[in-house]
Amino acid sequence: MKNNKVGNFFIKRFYGIDDILDEYKESQVNRFGNIAFITLLSYLILSTFIAFLIYLVNIKWAFIFIITSNTLLWFIYLCLGSWFIRLKKLDHIDVPSDDVNSVKQRYLKRAWGTGIGFGIGMYALSIILAVISGDSTLHESIGNVSNIITALFEGVIFGVCTYCWYLRKLKK
Repeated sequence: MKNNKVGNFFIKRFYGIDDILDEYKESQVNRFGNIAFITLLSYLILSTFIAFLIYLVNIKWAFIFIITSNTLLWFIYLCLGSWFIRLKKLDHIDVPSDDVNSVKQRYLKRAWGTGIGFGIGMYALSIILAVISGDSTLHESIGNVSNIITALFEGVIFGVCTYCWYLRKLKK
């Protein structure tokens, strides 16, 4: 196995692997990545051709086709990737019974950070969307209480889901 710390860091982050990236895990990730690449390349060629044919009839429907099919493919890829990682048990972490509480505390801190980041991101996006669509000015959007409450709620829900996802990976 090559000593590529940056590459291994991104692979582990992307696939949700917290443990050591050994040769078995790396080969399984490479296998899934190769299958995904071949599938996505085939999809790209086919969808471009179909979008061009639809474009000849109506440009609006071609745009809708591209957005819908890309969103659907993104969702399918996330589900299949999660299923593959779970099936091959690449994200399981062996934790000694005396160390479980400290790992849970680390995951709780990580989930809080993720939830806060998600809430801030959604708040910023709602402000940008309101300003671009012309619903309100920048100052009105920043002080909008409903945007703040919605972002807080979204951040808390995302943080709780993230914490549950982290706990699922523990092998006690």
